[in-house]
Amino acid sequence: MPMTEIYDKIRNAVETGKTAYVITVIKIFGSTPSRLGAKMLIDEDGYSDGTIGGGNLEQMVIKKVLKLKPDTLQVWEIDLDSEAKMACGGRVVLIVEPLFSKDKLYIIGGGHCAVQLSELAAKGGFNVTVIDNREEWANNKKHPFAKNIVAPYDSVENHITFGKDTYIVIMTHRHRYDMDVVEKLLDKEYAYLGMIGSKSKVAKTAENLRRKNFPEALIKKIYAPIGLQINSDTPFEIAVSIMAQLIAVKNK
Repeated sequence: MPMTEIYDKIRNAVETGKTAYVITVIKIFGSTPSRLGAKMLIDEDGYSDGTIGGGNLEQMVIKKVLKLKPDTLQVWEIDLDSEAKMACGGRVVLIVEPLFSKDKLYIIGGGHCAVQLSELAAKGGFNVTVIDNREEWANNKKHPFAKNIVAPYDSVENHITFGKDTYIVIMTHRHRYDMDVVEKLLDKEYAYLGMIGSKSKVAKTAENLRRKNFPEALIKKIYAPIGLQINSDTPFEIAVSIMAQLIAVKNK
């Protein structure tokens, strides 16, 4: 692959905000199939573009990246004989560079507002995932800047990596789904959990949670109605108000 083409692949990975890693050869010792400056791009599913020498070396690096999922730049020195089981016997030093933000945004429901929000959030530095139970709304055509997952909402927690850098926006196409998802996610670890809806819907959701004995402290953690109050009306304006709130929370 020409070097210009691998840079095009890297740029596309950055623009879409999807999880990916750039591997660059920075030193070689002895006999190796690698060359200085060679690059390989690895995505979160293990697919790769470019080459750092082929064979066992690349397979080993792909497996190691997928296992460790490094979130900061790292330098790896690999002995091709003892580690990669390659007969050439040299050594290579690699830079492993993650191309994603540690701030993960999960948009539950891929409708019109989500279409606008997924693009804004990706451009704002979030690693965006859209989850919807409808294939026609969770796809790369609707959300080209996000990872798309088609899954039933009753298993939504299985597709979320929870933590202090996790942001969740709930905006499904039915109020019942929104409430079901809130119940499943409320006691998890996250930085932000927001739900779209009117004041009456929010009040009804809170009352349902109280009847199911959810602690008041957890209920009050929900950002609802979602977004900053800018009298937003269109899907784009609603997305802007939500994005502003996400940035405010992220920047504390």
